[in-house]
Amino acid sequence: MLCFFGNCQVAHMRATLASTGETTTYVRLPHTDFFTDADVGPRHVAFRRQAVAMGLEKNLTSRVLIPQQELRTLKPAVIVTNLFNERPVLTRADDGYSVSISQNDLAKCSRAQREWLLAGFVFRQADPTGYARRFVEYLKRLRKAYPETPLVLLDRLRPCPAIGPSPRSLLHEWDERFQEMWAVISQGAMATGGVRFFSLEAATARFCMRAAHGIDEAVPFLRFDDELPCLARPRGCPPDQTPDPASHARRDIEHFSASFSEFLAKLLVSGVAPREPDAAHRAWLAAPYAPRPLDGTALRQLLGSGDAHRTAIALGNMILRKKPATEALLEHARDIPAQQNVLNMVRGYALAFPSVGIVRWCAMHAKKAARDLAFREEGYLGNYLGRVEAVAQAATARLASAMRAREAISA
Repeated sequence: MLCFFGNCQVAHMRATLASTGETTTYVRLPHTDFFTDADVGPRHVAFRRQAVAMGLEKNLTSRVLIPQQELRTLKPAVIVTNLFNERPVLTRADDGYSVSISQNDLAKCSRAQREWLLAGFVFRQADPTGYARRFVEYLKRLRKAYPETPLVLLDRLRPCPAIGPSPRSLLHEWDERFQEMWAVISQGAMATGGVRFFSLEAATARFCMRAAHGIDEAVPFLRFDDELPCLARPRGCPPDQTPDPASHARRDIEHFSASFSEFLAKLLVSGVAPREPDAAHRAWLAAPYAPRPLDGTALRQLLGSGDAHRTAIALGNMILRKKPATEALLEHARDIPAQQNVLNMVRGYALAFPSVGIVRWCAMHAKKAARDLAFREEGYLGNYLGRVEAVAQAATARLASAMRAREAISA
């Protein structure tokens, strides 16, 4: 059995292998302290009983601390873990028992449910500067629980020219202190013993050197801040003065595409997962990123794929190459999935290329989302539709601003 401990990065690898018939299991860890030496079985059972009585099972079931006694029943042939980011947890002051619930889920709780939780628990956000040390301690506890089981440690992407726009990691301070943090973690892992490194940098280079869309095919999502410049150039503005949107874009290195997750999973089971980049990999990582040209046919194929990752490739390409294609977006409005990361990129497009067409797209997308997301938990659809409306409002405001700029130049 292959056991995966961590966040969505290893969860998607596990899903790929499970679909091929491999025996796997996944333990979601929102905090390095969640894998503990303490036998919390009785406390866990008591809390679960109370949570069910309060109607909180839906919010907490998949997020409750896994008791050590349950983990001991696992018989893994290999354990795979990654450098998962930590989330705030609710911790009971008297015995340290912890559960994880998102702020969004907490906000959905009734007043009585929130009062019960907050009366016995306090929110605890781990000190981000101590992550490397805490992760080493987590590895030691994992080794103690499974002294003979091989451990595979999947590391993280680091900022480098090939990744493109400034990387955005959910692991606090990784983007700025990755060398220092990795030095502590890698040394601690070697001291722990029986840990094999799986270099994400090397795997990314190997994948992207053969991928049609390069790095955009591995980690396709980009984030854009509110300062993203409007690229609807006023009449009379010289082309060389058009703002560069890449300076306001950040590569989301947290969320992998399905094809990249599948590639990583195959590398894992093949036994040839790279431990460090070779010369060819390092050369690719050092080469500056440039979005690859897409003609109209290729763009429409991506937008019409119905796949979130392929849609993101098209949106990012249009923004970074300053090549709007709002007509194509409208043409494939029914194909573009209702997905948060895609919507974030549409928002970036709306800020860069505001138009009446984008406002129309938002109206069409809202109808699609109402159908496609009706099955989601209470509150999710309303939240998503609110974000769609915010994109329409941002486009309208930018469009009005661009028109005023044109009028000022004409005057």
